[in-house]
Amino acid sequence: MKNRYTVHREKASQDQLENMHKLIKENLDKNREEDIKYNIQRKYVLVTGDSWAQGELDESKDSDWSATHSVSGYLASLFPQRYVAVGYPNPGWDDFESIYVIDQMQHMFDYVVFFKTCGLRSIMLQDHPGRQDFGITEEEFDVKNVIGQGRIINDIVYEMLKEWESKLILIGGLNKITNDGAKLNTILTIPSVLEMYDSNIRDVDVFGWEDMWEFYKPRVKGNRAYQDSLLEVMDNFGKKKQYMEANPHHYFPDGKHPNKVLHKSLAQYIGEHLWTL
Repeated sequence: MKNRYTVHREKASQDQLENMHKLIKENLDKNREEDIKYNIQRKYVLVTGDSWAQGELDESKDSDWSATHSVSGYLASLFPQRYVAVGYPNPGWDDFESIYVIDQMQHMFDYVVFFKTCGLRSIMLQDHPGRQDFGITEEEFDVKNVIGQGRIINDIVYEMLKEWESKLILIGGLNKITNDGAKLNTILTIPSVLEMYDSNIRDVDVFGWEDMWEFYKPRVKGNRAYQDSLLEVMDNFGKKKQYMEANPHHYFPDGKHPNKVLHKSLAQYIGEHLWTL
């Protein structure tokens, strides 16, 4: 019985994406018919978020490698009689894109695993043609501080996620879950994957991105405090990336993503926890 499905967002056409929830529902309906036929009580889990929800990003492997070596993939393979898992990652996109996925599909699932990304991605994507539906721009909040901007967007995201907190597994990957996120009454919150596996590391709640200097340079010009906040985020980015590069037993060599070992460990932890509920 098939119990894993994956949406390859980066390969799908716009038409396919717009109809994806219908296709997924058709497959899940077949799984539910199997549950009745074979008298099994499986739970249905949606895994979404940024590229941390995608799986191990080894481009030297076949096209299905990431999907099978992801949290959704391991939930399905480690617990075939317990879970039907759907992986719908949004690599390179922001939290609002994944919130849209949840809004469209959450009614089909018992649980939703959400890998939180850095709030600053919404600033980076504010001029993208697909952003009009969300309307998040830096002009909406007069905060000349890069870390402050990231935290404001993070809290907007947490407020949106509150609607589904009763089925939510919230995971801090690229950025640590803090502030309003820590107050959500979720099924399970892992504030920081880094801190979960290494108690000696201190994670950050605003991560940034690699070429953010070019994006922010004209914005911070002439404002020393604004410049300093940008340099602080860039320093945090560099240190976190360096840490992941120095720990290949859990992180992929690119210094930005978990490897298959960590994905499997997370899936084991989440899968065992959910079955106790």
